[in-house]
Amino acid sequence: MKIEFDTEKLLKEICKIYPYCYSRGENKLVMKRIVKKYKGKNTEFAFPLKIKIDPSVVGLIVGEGYIDERQFVFSNSNENVIRLILDFIFQFDIQPKVTLEVATKNITRDFIIKAKNSWEEIIRSEIEKIRKRKEFNNTTEMGTLHLRYHNSCFAKVLQVITNEVAKKAEVNRIIATEYIKGVIAAEGNVNVKKRTRCLYMIRISAKRKSLRTHYKKCLRIAGIEIYCKDMPTIYKNDPRALNWKTGRGGAVLINRWINFYKILSINLLDIHEDKKRKFIKHFMSNKTTKWLLEFKGIDKKWFSMNDMRNIFKLKSRPRDRVIKMLDLNFIESKIVKPKDKHPRSLYCLTNNYFKFIDKLSYNAPSANG
Repeated sequence: MKIEFDTEKLLKEICKIYPYCYSRGENKLVMKRIVKKYKGKNTEFAFPLKIKIDPSVVGLIVGEGYIDERQFVFSNSNENVIRLILDFIFQFDIQPKVTLEVATKNITRDFIIKAKNSWEEIIRSEIEKIRKRKEFNNTTEMGTLHLRYHNSCFAKVLQVITNEVAKKAEVNRIIATEYIKGVIAAEGNVNVKKRTRCLYMIRISAKRKSLRTHYKKCLRIAGIEIYCKDMPTIYKNDPRALNWKTGRGGAVLINRWINFYKILSINLLDIHEDKKRKFIKHFMSNKTTKWLLEFKGIDKKWFSMNDMRNIFKLKSRPRDRVIKMLDLNFIESKIVKPKDKHPRSLYCLTNNYFKFIDKLSYNAPSANG
């Protein structure tokens, strides 16, 4: 989905508060900065009459973008993320400056050339500068791309738009879901237990406490409940740092199987394919997912608790499993009254269960391969 802004209405509000003015041209609105503290082209900008933006793009910008009084900067190493940002930027008929950042420790010169050629093919533009970082090992396939555009008018309008969409995400479920997709693609980390290789947490990095509070509001609106306390930001001069060389950024922590199921159900990982593959692969190793997958053999027919105990060779009645599946709407129940016998409950798998299995089956090959 895309949110559409009336550019003239937007500029009117901005010009009431900040030292800007605007004029109408042919199919465009030209915004100018009235107080010129410096000379240059970036004191004016021509906007289209309508500005369209996807909430997921706003999530990406809030997560990994930077906007100040003069410029917009965005950095990421994922191909799909970069394409989404460029698709949004190109509606303004501008070409950002592009820098490729590569960690050169323990890599060959060929890697840099291949990375540069690959990115230029993706963005259909020339990379102006390559920044080499000798102190780090490379952790990405093609390095990190930095998009930068200098213009005070563009930066101000973009700042207002992202703030407006972020506020809407705190009260609107559809916008919140799309917005969080971008946030997770930008700042989300899939955490796996080393010993069991099970998924145990999704961590969304956010240094400022106010930003963590904002993310949690949007997550709750999207249907994700937060059970963990935030990971606080610790600076290297903080007594809690214990002589660390660097500090530690804060984060919102998402745990529990039910939240992982919801994340899968509402497709919160669709933007970043690498994170999605890792999530699916290790989600299938979780204990709850494993025993749910065992129900595939029962098919869509009525069964009792005793049937389940015999099929899965359990020592006791699987009451906890039944309760959990009823809560998830994965099974439905009915009570039957045979002649001369006590009433008993029977259960049958629902379409929700098979949708869950189909989604796992569809993603599992790419996750494992």
